[in-house]
Amino acid sequence: MTKNIFIINGSNCPINKNLLKETLQRLNIHNDSLSFLHDLTEITTFNNGETRIKLIADKSEFSFESCHKFIVIQSISENKFINKSVDSIFFETECIINACRNLNKNAEIILIATNFGYARQDRTINAIKIIDEEEYETSEPSALEIKIKTLKVCGLTKLVTIDPHSTALAKYCDENHIKHNMIEKEHLLEIFGDVFKEIILSHLEDLSQKKHIESFFRLFSGLQSEEDIEFIGTQSSEFALAIIFEFFVNKLVLVAPDHGCAEKVKILWSEIKNHLLSIFIIYGAQTKSFINLLSEYEGKIIFITKRRPEPGKSEITEIVGPRIDGKTCIIIDDILDTGGTLCNSAKALKESYGANDIYCFTTHAVLSQNAVEKMHDSAFTKIFITDTETSALSKIQNFYSQSNQNQKFEIKPIHQMIIKEILNEISN
Repeated sequence: MTKNIFIINGSNCPINKNLLKETLQRLNIHNDSLSFLHDLTEITTFNNGETRIKLIADKSEFSFESCHKFIVIQSISENKFINKSVDSIFFETECIINACRNLNKNAEIILIATNFGYARQDRTINAIKIIDEEEYETSEPSALEIKIKTLKVCGLTKLVTIDPHSTALAKYCDENHIKHNMIEKEHLLEIFGDVFKEIILSHLEDLSQKKHIESFFRLFSGLQSEEDIEFIGTQSSEFALAIIFEFFVNKLVLVAPDHGCAEKVKILWSEIKNHLLSIFIIYGAQTKSFINLLSEYEGKIIFITKRRPEPGKSEITEIVGPRIDGKTCIIIDDILDTGGTLCNSAKALKESYGANDIYCFTTHAVLSQNAVEKMHDSAFTKIFITDTETSALSKIQNFYSQSNQNQKFEIKPIHQMIIKEILNEISN
């Protein structure tokens, strides 16, 4: 039975259309049950800069009227390499959604936005500002609320986004009767599993434990094979588990770089701990001592407070938490913009709090201005980012092509999450 689902890649889509098509076909979702529209989508610009969208279908093979679901994939963020601002990407997305709605008044229209622009402007602000000793009244609109309302008018029925900056995003969706699936940081365990694994392996002296640790983290990430399950059942290593336990309990410290991330980091640690407990149980009775210790351990979390004198600039005001001499720190954030806060945080942790290795994990790598250079020269041992921002890789490559230094950045792809969301929509 034909699903009659159109998947539309926007011009700033973070997943290659051919990779998406090949992956879905490999999962036995073929063209006779799923229609791909991207190759017949025209996204052009008039001479005066106006965006023009044209969706095309071969009438002999497909009718838009029979399509019951449209899935639009886009990163709503700036991409200088295709000369498009976040505003032009947003408007392009709105036009695509409205074109889908005009084609079929009853179809579901789902937007998978790997990074949702304007999430930092999530509330109305009325304040007093002193300029040259004169008092001025200021007002800032909730741009995020405006954008959600506009998407609703265009015809959107559901929004899926990864690690949104603002909790208000879900609220505005609810107010406008838009279904939503916000994939939060604690849901990204497959990526975090890889991050933790790489940190441990980079310090591993006994390489005989490497296979055990890799199998553990495939299980941690939910990516294990039958071979891993069998290996764990017959070859589980108490020594490898001791290394993993030592890392999470005695060496690891999670760091929230600002007040907005504090609650997210608490929830993330809770999810990680529950995940570890369930996996240790799978390893068998010999791990009972680990389980008992882990169940009592609440984890060490450092909270950094800052103030912003103006957009794009920040100052560290306080670091709250115990000293962390010799510990491994992971600073967790959702947006890496200019890198100022993160670099200042890493410096303070290293120089004032005695941290050993300091890693960064950021979901959305905006990397504006000289952020790549700044992060490279910082106290970070390594910087993990995802590819929700489509221009991040180019910015990093441009910097290192002019430098002979070892690269500090590692990009974790999120295409599997996009495909998982598409499969969920297809199965529904």
